[in-house]
Amino acid sequence: MEEAKKLLHDANKYLDTADHLCHVTYPLVNDTKLLIIIAENIFNALNKGISALLYYERLYKRINLYPEDFSSKFDVFKFNCAQRYNFPRENIALIQDVKELVINRREAPMEFARKDKFIIASENFKLHAISLDTVKKYISQAKLFMNRLNEVFAINDRRFGRER
Repeated sequence: MEEAKKLLHDANKYLDTADHLCHVTYPLVNDTKLLIIIAENIFNALNKGISALLYYERLYKRINLYPEDFSSKFDVFKFNCAQRYNFPRENIALIQDVKELVINRREAPMEFARKDKFIIASENFKLHAISLDTVKKYISQAKLFMNRLNEVFAINDRRFGRER
């Protein structure tokens, strides 16, 4: 259980970092390259959050072993845990969007800043734009996801009489 709590704590820290970068650092430096760093922190928060929940589920033998890659973990979360713990469909869409954004950025041969947006060009020159509004929307949705995840762990702690 301690490992799950450590993963949850790390997820909360990543989200706090993304929030701080978005609302404090970005307005000061106004560098569009920070937008992709914020998106990566959001992705890390979501990934660690999913890992924490899956570790918890595996501990209580509600799910079987699963591969450690993100796609497999996400599938197990989506099909086994999201409905059990009442995660809204918006959370699943958020995770998919942020994952695609980060993976597109890693595989992109070219990226550049234009006005207030960070543009990622894929191999076939399909453009993906990241703006401050997009990142703020992702942060607000990720906060809802993390709040629900924290509630799940708090309910478990109360059920078994443990303190956080």
